[in-house]
Amino acid sequence: MLTATKRLNAKCHYIQDPNLTNVNPNGGAQVVFLQQSHSLASDILFRGAEPLEGISASQILSLVSLDTPSGGSQHDYRHSVSLYFNFIHPWYGVVHPTLFYRQLPSMLGNGDSRSPPDMESSPFSHGTVDHQVTGQKSQSDHTGSPELASKEFALLVVLMNLTIRMRLTDAGEQHMFDETYRTAKRILALLLMVCADGPYPTVELVQCGALMALYEYGHGEIETAYQTLSQVAAVARVLGISATQKGDSGIDDVPLTLEEEQRNCLWWGLFILEQ
Repeated sequence: MLTATKRLNAKCHYIQDPNLTNVNPNGGAQVVFLQQSHSLASDILFRGAEPLEGISASQILSLVSLDTPSGGSQHDYRHSVSLYFNFIHPWYGVVHPTLFYRQLPSMLGNGDSRSPPDMESSPFSHGTVDHQVTGQKSQSDHTGSPELASKEFALLVVLMNLTIRMRLTDAGEQHMFDETYRTAKRILALLLMVCADGPYPTVELVQCGALMALYEYGHGEIETAYQTLSQVAAVARVLGISATQKGDSGIDDVPLTLEEEQRNCLWWGLFILEQ
């Protein structure tokens, strides 16, 4: 039978104190288990139930302004979003433009929810059914935390901005793993921690991980990207994100809704990136 120290894998040290009355009568030293000097409750990581409690969606969104030449307004992100949908989305369609622009006003408080003229219809949306017009809830409504959903949406905008950044700029060469990247990475890690023991995860969180992994892969951080991808794949599995099954004819038996179309493309985006 294993001793308690081996079975519990506990660290111990031995002391000899003549004042002790319960020493081993055979002359052996007393075993004392080391315990923590302070409670875990005093650790800063465990003080709040919500790790992002002190961070607002506007603060997350302000990361976009760090990449603008003039350090413009913290809400000046629409140009980056437009570039993303024009240049990244056609070959990595993990964010549906129609759904994105419909959620934009409620998530970030922008009164203009219209899509740019060239993004009014998705390039891969033929044959889909728009159930949003019938009053179907948006994909983030089931979280039960509008504030947390706004933070995830704001991070999604930041990561869309990251993917269109150029290493070579008019001001010289730009470091791709700068403070903006590191801050976005930490926020993503905190959001993943929240969903592990909190609200049901959202599609936006999976989209954030997919764009972060794409950014890391695209700039040579292969191992880091694979770690990010493995984390987000687990969240995608919880959400039931998978490829839509087709009939024997190769044509969908039932037209896809916009949400189903997005989940389908998101799954394929993760699958192709993993390959």
